[in-house]
Amino acid sequence: MLPEKIRNLVKDLISKTIEKKALWVKDSSLEDYKLILENGIVIIDTWTDGDNCPNLELKFYNKYGDWLESFSEDFTFDTTEDFSLLSKLYDEARREYYRVEDTLIEISKEINSSVPIGRRENKAEMQGPDDDLPF
Repeated sequence: MLPEKIRNLVKDLISKTIEKKALWVKDSSLEDYKLILENGIVIIDTWTDGDNCPNLELKFYNKYGDWLESFSEDFTFDTTEDFSLLSKLYDEARREYYRVEDTLIEISKEINSSVPIGRRENKAEMQGPDDDLPF
């Protein structure tokens, strides 16, 4: 269970992120998002455990990168308010990082324009960095 002060902090982070006043970056993992502040770092992370159960973890570090505290919640059939709150923060951090709303607006403009849309990928774009096969 999240302490009340942490629950309030998460709500504030969600609001700030929705207002586009928080700049989230990717952390070392594909599933982590990090908010670097003047006085510390906040990381929201998700993973699936051995029972295929989703988990969320909120981590706090000081400005020197020293770990301070972590709060974890896992999904159950009786999903707690705390899990839902951390899930909302994770989703908003992901949406901000990938600029989901801005991208959808630009895609909509492109689709609704009068010019033809779409393009074919060239072979170089279709091949991954480690793919040296010509097909």
